[in-house]
Amino acid sequence: MKDFIKVSAVLQILVLSLCIVTSPPAFSEEKAKELEYIRIDPVIITNYHKKTSKKPGFIQMAAQLSVTNKASVDLVNQHMPLIRDFIIEFLSFTDEQTIKDVKQRNQLRKELSSGIQKMLTKQLGDPLIEELVITHFMWN
Repeated sequence: MKDFIKVSAVLQILVLSLCIVTSPPAFSEEKAKELEYIRIDPVIITNYHKKTSKKPGFIQMAAQLSVTNKASVDLVNQHMPLIRDFIIEFLSFTDEQTIKDVKQRNQLRKELSSGIQKMLTKQLGDPLIEELVITHFMWN
């Protein structure tokens, strides 16, 4: 019985050592990006011109902005009306095929992110955001 306990203890130490040796290295705080997400509230609802109909189409989009600097959160929130206006204006002039095509939605997101960054850089001298994350997109 004593031999079993000794063998068991040795195995536990070996397993623990193996876990420590094979664990991934810890990243320094400087290297790790700490993302924060800022919700765009309320949900964006706007219309777009449909080529196939005289009636306008409607878009409902929920999104969040990712930022890496905690100090940017307040600035982004302060300029949220400008960001919302940019998104609404951009979507209003986006063609129907782009809105309806799931494959083109990623390109639409990239263009919105880039446009918001350019607008914030023009206004504040800093893009502030990393990207726009679309969490809900519905069209009619």
